[in-house]
Amino acid sequence: MDLTPELIEEILARCDPVDVSRIAQTSTQMRAMIYFAEDSSLWRDLYLNQFDDPRCCIGHDGTPQPQPIDWKGDLQRIVRAQTVVQNWDILKPGELLSILQTLLALVYYVPPRLSADHLWNGFKFSHNLLWILCEMGRKDHFLDRVAKRAEDGVLTLHERQLGARLHTYYGLTNGDVSRMGVVKSLAFVYGEYEYDPDFNYGPFLPNGAVDWEIIQAVHHLLSMHIAPKDTAGQKDFTFLMNQMSAIMTQVVRPEGVVFDQEEDWAGVKGTWEISFCICIADDENNEVPPGER
Repeated sequence: MDLTPELIEEILARCDPVDVSRIAQTSTQMRAMIYFAEDSSLWRDLYLNQFDDPRCCIGHDGTPQPQPIDWKGDLQRIVRAQTVVQNWDILKPGELLSILQTLLALVYYVPPRLSADHLWNGFKFSHNLLWILCEMGRKDHFLDRVAKRAEDGVLTLHERQLGARLHTYYGLTNGDVSRMGVVKSLAFVYGEYEYDPDFNYGPFLPNGAVDWEIIQAVHHLLSMHIAPKDTAGQKDFTFLMNQMSAIMTQVVRPEGVVFDQEEDWAGVKGTWEISFCICIADDENNEVPPGER
């Protein structure tokens, strides 16, 4: 405490937020300096040391991240989400919804890319997305825990949808590569009851909103096609940086585009061609008869 407040703050700003919270418990002076400072400069520096600058982030629909930024509150929510991701057992009753919302915000609001190839051509990856991939890519996967709770019927519809949406953005988990996981997604995707008039003949809820549980199942099956051939059934699985993982969710905003003035900034208008093909491979031991191919 013989150091000047400015120097102490500079030291704290270089620490991990979890360590800063522990330092705040060492004395009344430290607690006051960390939690009751006149400005939020310390919390802003702590935030920007690990995550994208929210003042430069936009959502997947092109809207900027809401302002003003609550540096301390947002970072504290992220740290809490991080501790739950690392240790599911500390999750409090009724807390899962806020944890999912916090993690989704990190994926949804990121700095935009200028072109589709900008990601691989000298562009720095989003700190938010790298953090999500690193923190959630663990053996005892947080998203698999959420999926298990959804399967057990203990989650609300809102929690199930947020969990499936985050799962879709993230990519493949350990549970996804299990044979049972693939079977469950197949049942979701090819279940005819999902595509009737009550669901607008697509992956929608009765109110017209996107049904992220179906989208996640579709994403799962497509991702399995680009995963290594020996992926299915692996116990220790890592497949983070690929074409269908969180790193590819970073929105592209062409240079010079103003969202409020450009109606079709994402280039959606025009003629689209969609093709479907089902391939049946002949099994060496049980060849499919020509007439049934």
